[in-house]
Amino acid sequence: MTKLTTHLLPPEQYGGRQGYCATDAVLELVQRIETSKEKISAMLIDIQGAFDNVNRNILADTMEDMKLPKALINWTYQFMRKCNLLLPNGELREPQKEVKLLGITLNNLLDFKSHILNKINKARKAVGAIWHLGGVQKGMRGSAVRSLYIACVRPIVEYGLEIWHHKILKGEIHKLEVMQNMALRRIVGAYRTTPIAVLQKEVGIMPYSIRLKFMVARKAIRLHLNISKTNPINGHLLTLIEKSPIAKLTTLYMLAKR
Repeated sequence: MTKLTTHLLPPEQYGGRQGYCATDAVLELVQRIETSKEKISAMLIDIQGAFDNVNRNILADTMEDMKLPKALINWTYQFMRKCNLLLPNGELREPQKEVKLLGITLNNLLDFKSHILNKINKARKAVGAIWHLGGVQKGMRGSAVRSLYIACVRPIVEYGLEIWHHKILKGEIHKLEVMQNMALRRIVGAYRTTPIAVLQKEVGIMPYSIRLKFMVARKAIRLHLNISKTNPINGHLLTLIEKSPIAKLTTLYMLAKR
């Protein structure tokens, strides 16, 4: 499917493509805003149920015009057999100071504060749910709780890290540490007074003050080595504006090469 659509989709189509990532779309937008010398306004169009309301007959005709394989057209047609056409209602919206784009909360200050705090709170609730699953004498084993934390809690916090990493504050990192420390105590079954450094070493989980730098470095390497040549992000990799997110990632990548 990827090979079939490589030359059919515009470069700005980020979803479901090799060498692209959904968060690249938000990263490119934030990069444009932070490197602009003028005020920027963005219009985000959220078509509710867009995929579910595609007219499958028109889609099938379009796919035939594009000379796509018959088997692919038939599969798509059957997959979308419950679709109906939904017309826009013409509703007008006032400019918003805060919006969500592909899971990333953006505000007019572009400080990502509400996004980061919201993700920390969600992660804390997830840790609270895991807390009741493990214990010293009964419940899930510590290794299973650790796997749950890594698989279910970390992604909540770290999604889109390459976009907002340069805006996170020390106080927010501290809140991440507190959230993670709850998980560490449950994994080991330790007392509240147990030194956190001991728990981190025992469980094999690094503190978030280090983890964030590690993950940002991985994101930087990906941007420079593993993205498609047609990805619009390529046009920003040589930016010299230090406050922009991609400039920070490029600096990390250059340091890693040394």
